[in-house]
Amino acid sequence: MATLSGTYLYPVKSCAAVSVQQAGVEARGLEGDRRWMIVDADGRFITGREQPRLTLVRARIVESGLMLSAPDLPEILVRQPESDQTRAPVIVWNSEVQALPAAPQANEWISHFLGMPATLVYQDAAARRPIGSSRVRPEDEVSFADAYPMLLISEASLSGLNQRVGRALSMLRFRPNLVVSGTLAHAEDDWTHIRIGKVEFE
Repeated sequence: MATLSGTYLYPVKSCAAVSVQQAGVEARGLEGDRRWMIVDADGRFITGREQPRLTLVRARIVESGLMLSAPDLPEILVRQPESDQTRAPVIVWNSEVQALPAAPQANEWISHFLGMPATLVYQDAAARRPIGSSRVRPEDEVSFADAYPMLLISEASLSGLNQRVGRALSMLRFRPNLVVSGTLAHAEDDWTHIRIGKVEFE
C-alpha cells in the first residue's frame, strides 16, 4: 500500500528544501511552496542549475514573510510585499508573471551572496501564471514551480534510478513535494487520482 513518506516545501524556487509534517493545499500547489523566486537583472529566473549556491540559501516562512539565511551572511527578515506596490514583469521558462519585488535590503543580500545583481520577487494571488499545457483546464494555474503545482516521486523510482547510474542520488536533487513509499518503481506514472488525507489529487 502506498504511504506518504515525505512532504517538502521550497519557499524560494531553487533554494533549500523544508521538510514539513503537514501542509495546506491550494490551487497553485502546497501552501507556501515556490511563491518566491530570484531573478537576474533582466527579470529572468535564476535556478540552481546555473547558480548551485542557491541551494545553500535557507528560507523559513514566518507570519510577515520570510527569514533567509546563508553561509557567512547574517539572517535577514524579508517582509511580504504589499499587493498595491509597483509590479515587475518576470520570466520563468516561457511564462511572464507580474510579480512583486522584495525590499532593496533583501535584493542587496541575495546579490551579495550570488555575486551578481539579483532581485527577490513574490507571487501574490493577483500574479497569475496559467499552466502551459493542453492537459489541464484553462483556469488552472501554477506557482513559480517549473511546470505543475506539485511533483510526486516514489522511493522505488529513485532506488531504481540509483541502481542504473551506480551511485546514490538524493531524493531532494529532484525537488519533489510529495514522496511515497510502498510502491513499485514508476507506478506513479500511471496514477490518475490519489487521495492523501482528505484531499484528492488529479
